[in-house]
Amino acid sequence: MGPAMYAMDLAAWRAAVECDWRVLDVAPKELCAEHEVMLSAVLQSGQALSHASEELRGVRSVALAAIRGDATALEFVSPQLALDTTFILEAAAQNLRVLEVCDAEHREDRELIRAAIKQNWNALRYAAPFLRRDAGVCLEAVQQHWRALLHCDEAMWSDRDFMYQAIRCRWQSFQFLGPDLREDHQLVLEVVVGGACVPAQALCNFAEQLNQGKVAAAPKETPEDRRLSCKDDRIVLLRALAAEAIGTGLIVLFGCGSVCATLSGAYSGVWQVAAVWGLGVSLAIYCTAEASGAHLNPAVTLAFLLVRPQAHGMTVVKCSGVCLALESGGFSLILESPGFDGVDALEDPRTTSSVASPDRSFQLQHLVSNSENMGYFPNPGLSKEYGSGPYTQDDVSVFGALMTEAWGTLILAFVIFGITNGRNKVLGSAERVGVPFVIGMTVAVLLPLYAPITQAGWNPARDFGPRIVAALGGWGEVAIPGPRSGFWTLGPDFGCTSKRVAALRRDVLMAC
Repeated sequence: MGPAMYAMDLAAWRAAVECDWRVLDVAPKELCAEHEVMLSAVLQSGQALSHASEELRGVRSVALAAIRGDATALEFVSPQLALDTTFILEAAAQNLRVLEVCDAEHREDRELIRAAIKQNWNALRYAAPFLRRDAGVCLEAVQQHWRALLHCDEAMWSDRDFMYQAIRCRWQSFQFLGPDLREDHQLVLEVVVGGACVPAQALCNFAEQLNQGKVAAAPKETPEDRRLSCKDDRIVLLRALAAEAIGTGLIVLFGCGSVCATLSGAYSGVWQVAAVWGLGVSLAIYCTAEASGAHLNPAVTLAFLLVRPQAHGMTVVKCSGVCLALESGGFSLILESPGFDGVDALEDPRTTSSVASPDRSFQLQHLVSNSENMGYFPNPGLSKEYGSGPYTQDDVSVFGALMTEAWGTLILAFVIFGITNGRNKVLGSAERVGVPFVIGMTVAVLLPLYAPITQAGWNPARDFGPRIVAALGGWGEVAIPGPRSGFWTLGPDFGCTSKRVAALRRDVLMAC
């Protein structure tokens, strides 16, 4: 930034912020502490709250203005305000989706959900599962609109007492009767005798359907019911999956490409390769974090599912989709790897029988591992047989390789969860722009430690995708499962499972 920009007076900066809140990226820090300036900024975009001073993040008017347009701005609200039940209720009145992104404790708060339902019956949609099975809570929502039954647990549709009360509140609830209750003529009589105001024509139509066995299934949610969502869930999911595939492809392109370049003698040591790997990971995160959160690693995705699924919106189906997208990215971008030319230059003509030969197998293992960066142990480039290192094949066992991969992935996942935790006060809003760089550098510093042993896989997507390409290219068992069995490549998943225990310990420390 030039001296001329620094010379601008505060009035000019204020005018610039009113035109575009992103000016706060380079504006003087004192502007971020001015109430009117930040209020103007957050009205443009809730994300502007990330620039606000700690004091203004705790001001209700500023926080509510930010959340009104972007529920995810709750991330930048002061911890005291984010834990305030009254504030969450006020925020839900401004933007109901705040219940989707708030702490799970709020979604499990029965009184908070009941109060939110009084404001908008759609609040039941974001309640904890056990509350969507609570007859009292569900009935309060049904009293406002019969379509609230869409958000109730489907088991409630077969609860005779609950459906009796629901129909008495809203006669349209007839449409949600479970299969067993649809043939319960006595229930219909009890509802009518009980004084429910059911239109005669509707009752006749329903009775006719019962007699003909053609009772329609419960109605599906309509676009009108989903109007509170800023985008269709399917579009959001597809966008996230595409981002994950592209991000993984970038990691393969930069990371595996740097390893391929070693065949030309471009690098003289492992740190040079590690540095390119780390920067490649950082760039991939910067490019895809906004769209998908930038998991870029099936082990990390599994860790999110195990440790904090509600906070990250993870389900088994979504986790499977993300992992498939990651593998697709790793598969597709390895086709662009510059290492194929190097392998062709170094390799003798391949045949199916040559691949099956043990000596030939390890030679191809060396070529494939260097060109496509699949994980093998010990690192072929550091073996006594085919490199200049101290290792022989028997020096590293399958269990040792498994534990090395698990440990490296555990450290990586611990750093990721630690620096992205909202309660981590070391990184402020301005410093969080460096989070992708920190994650990339974590990868870079771990690589020189463990790459000599197992080539430091840690990411099943960037390992298994290239293996598929190698298998299709004719390397057979050298690629899958590998000369020494492929089970050790499950290490990253074991590591992320251990991350669940580590995350609990970290949360206890941060809560103190």
